[in-house]
Amino acid sequence: MVELTERDIKILDLISEYGGIYVEDVKEKIYGSEQYYRRRIKKLIEENYLLRNNRILYLGFRGKKYLEENNKSFRNIGTDKDLRKRAAEIYRLFSSLESFTTIPSFKMERITKNYAYKYYGKAINKYGKEYWIYRIGKVTLKEDDEEGNARKLRGKELDIQRLKKELKEIKDYCESNNVSQGVSVMVFIEDKHGMEIYKSVFTAAPVTEELLIPYTKSGLALANKYIGLGEGENNIVLQKLTENGVNVKLGHSEWTVANFDIDGNYGVNLTTSDYKRELSVKSYLSLKGYPDKLTIVCAEAQKKKYESEFKGCNMLVLSK
Repeated sequence: MVELTERDIKILDLISEYGGIYVEDVKEKIYGSEQYYRRRIKKLIEENYLLRNNRILYLGFRGKKYLEENNKSFRNIGTDKDLRKRAAEIYRLFSSLESFTTIPSFKMERITKNYAYKYYGKAINKYGKEYWIYRIGKVTLKEDDEEGNARKLRGKELDIQRLKKELKEIKDYCESNNVSQGVSVMVFIEDKHGMEIYKSVFTAAPVTEELLIPYTKSGLALANKYIGLGEGENNIVLQKLTENGVNVKLGHSEWTVANFDIDGNYGVNLTTSDYKRELSVKSYLSLKGYPDKLTIVCAEAQKKKYESEFKGCNMLVLSK
């Protein structure tokens, strides 16, 4: 009979909370060593503490018994493969949001008629600010399948339509229940097709903040730093710019969208990938046509993207 280690117990506790976890996440985030991880997981499966279906681990009979004997509850999602996959996806994203406190959707009260399956729950940053979390997955296109590719892209478009509809329901709920801080949303988008569809087909969602984050290592790093730890907050950005010798003031008397007055220019803070603010910049450039009057404040990893989107604007990169 296997003797459970501290890391074994951690896996059982995590799976008890979510209902299923990807095998590769266990390897990366708990065991570390490839050889040890393979040997250990194999042993736990042999002893029926864990079961495995393709890439997902879930509780076996002995795993459930251990939890019950230690007065620990577990999420029982039965044999539903889609629910297991969703649970594993939520854990994967939330375990990467290291600067946030997270609450998965299955622990939250249902406030809309139908949660879109893209909705993952809430993330709360260092200062207590709440964000509703969504994920838009990959669109896998085939080289010689024009009709099939069109169907997939249309499906992704419908996914985003449902997401937007749900955001309106959430906003209406918050307004009718006097939720004063409004609704802020982070949408993690896995590839360029999803990002292009989201931006080209739809206007901004009816929420206070709409942050579009690439679901990549660099995107997650930016989210943790500038949103989770709050380093993208205007007062903190102001302090950093001042320390670097930038002539900057908070706000601008001539344009309310601007976060700063930087040497008389409109300074716009895009460190948090705020889509609504991006749209305001695009609108200004389209109507006014003076890019030299705009200074985009961003992270190094965002500079290339914003240089391409906002040609001619000044770029001010925050130092690390």
